[in-house]
Amino acid sequence: DSGTAGQVWTNAGSGSVPTWSGHIGAHVSRSTGQSITTGTRTAITWDTEQWDTDTIHDNVTNSSRLTAKTAGKYVVTARVTFLGNATGVRDLEIYKNGADVTPVNIKYRRTPNGVNAVQLLLVDEISLAINDYVEAMVTQDSGGALSIDESYSMFAMHRILGST
Repeated sequence: DSGTAGQVWTNAGSGSVPTWSGHIGAHVSRSTGQSITTGTRTAITWDTEQWDTDTIHDNVTNSSRLTAKTAGKYVVTARVTFLGNATGVRDLEIYKNGADVTPVNIKYRRTPNGVNAVQLLLVDEISLAINDYVEAMVTQDSGGALSIDESYSMFAMHRILGST
């Protein structure tokens, strides 16, 4: 199938992920949990690239960041799962260039329901210039450290428009 603006969908075979030429984006995750100190806003660090078409992520330097190498409007998705604990609340925010600034001050707050895991999900469209970056920031106030469940946490961005 042909995509728009010269993009062509390809499928390398059974079990592979379809790709398209011209796509700009990245999808990262964690290979282990991350401990989050109570009452401390913390950037999630990502050490596994599912894919990265434009050197948007680096597993070593500033691994909490997805950095635009091509200007445009991006859909940014953050999903973070805290392991179970019934006390306090959990927050997930997307920061742009290290700041909690409007209109990118996006927050999802959830109070745990018993001792079940708490999953937070944010999706937004964000305009990024070259070298602008986004981070998934979390806060929890359970009274002790809580771990992020790496199995259900991810961070991604996909360029959808060429101008900011």
